[in-house]
Amino acid sequence: MGGEITWECLKSGPDVGKYVFTMKVYRDCSGITVSTITQIIQVWNHPTVTGIDVDFVLQQDVSPVCDPIASGNSQLSCANSDPGSVEEYIFQSLPVSLPGVPPTDGWQFTWDNCCRNAAITNILNPSSAGFTLRATMYPFIDPSTGIPTPAEPCFDSSPEFKEQPKTILCTGFPFSYSHNAFDEELDELVYSWGEPLDDFLSTYNPPVDPPILTFNAPYTISSPLPGNPTLDPSTGEVSYNANISGNFVTCIKVQSWKCDQLVAEIYREVQVVLI
Repeated sequence: MGGEITWECLKSGPDVGKYVFTMKVYRDCSGITVSTITQIIQVWNHPTVTGIDVDFVLQQDVSPVCDPIASGNSQLSCANSDPGSVEEYIFQSLPVSLPGVPPTDGWQFTWDNCCRNAAITNILNPSSAGFTLRATMYPFIDPSTGIPTPAEPCFDSSPEFKEQPKTILCTGFPFSYSHNAFDEELDELVYSWGEPLDDFLSTYNPPVDPPILTFNAPYTISSPLPGNPTLDPSTGEVSYNANISGNFVTCIKVQSWKCDQLVAEIYREVQVVLI
């Protein structure tokens, strides 16, 4: 039902100057399980590195926590496949090198899979659609020299999400939430809505392959939820006031800007349930 790809630049220790990639996959507990074998993040546009192995690290229930006494609702449990319950799978690489300088359109990192939940409201034919997680590392030109900075040794980590994804949202009154991205180097972060992608057949070349998923009217990429949602580009806060329940695909893009240069772009895609 979604996930994200991020990377950390190791700035100390025996593997200083290398990268550690983390991939998180979110699963609807009423759907199929996620394989815990080693996965491969595909790398595009790099002259020598085509894939990064990420090993299974952790599987945990990240369903929203309820107070059964105050709310009158039972605590959600992935073990019971309760509607709205969510499981998180975390995969992580060993320290890896990325020699060279990214091209203008960056090095892309992707992982795709099938399939989506048939109960999704805002996407056309969701049961026949897959999904693609992606992130991009862009070049950085040293302002003092005008020369692109090699990516090895590393000098920059991508942003990362410090907040667990919100998977159950309220209807009937104004509501706001944030994915709470953070950048270790304190680069400027800019939030926007991202395009949810299908899985792809061969070469990563969006929007040809994979294609951008088609929204059911009146929903769009920039308005994927009912209730006229707004997204603050500086804080990432999403606000809306909906009276319609259902399952909705959302995708948040976070760009990291260093010295007015785009250096990283990550996405978090997650299916939310409005109740």
